[in-house]
Amino acid sequence: MKKKTSSQVEVEQRKSGGSFATGLILGTLVGMGATFLYGTKRGAKIRRSFEGEMKKAKIKGKQLGDQAVNVVTEKVDRAEKLLERARMEVDLAVKEGASKANEIKNEVKKSSRLAKIKKVFTKSGKPLKK
Repeated sequence: MKKKTSSQVEVEQRKSGGSFATGLILGTLVGMGATFLYGTKRGAKIRRSFEGEMKKAKIKGKQLGDQAVNVVTEKVDRAEKLLERARMEVDLAVKEGASKANEIKNEVKKSSRLAKIKKVFTKSGKPLKK
């Protein structure tokens, strides 16, 4: 650990002294404000007005929150319906693709059988004469 020089110690003391003074001033201002709001008629009137505005803000905030929940719920419901529709369309496309693949497979089998039949009626790769 480094040893602090006397100038570093002085700087730290000045900083902490400034912090103390700042805290003292802020504490005094807050105390004066609280005394005004709770100790005078005019302060009580301002406080009641402020409380009324806070109640209105709370009500408005709840309304906006409820609206947001409703909008999000509607969007989620719509997204779920769209997703279900997409799933159904994909399932249908897969079934149609599988059906088409079976058709092609059957055609290939049929063509393969016909090719084998043609081979039977050949001799050394040449067709038999009638």
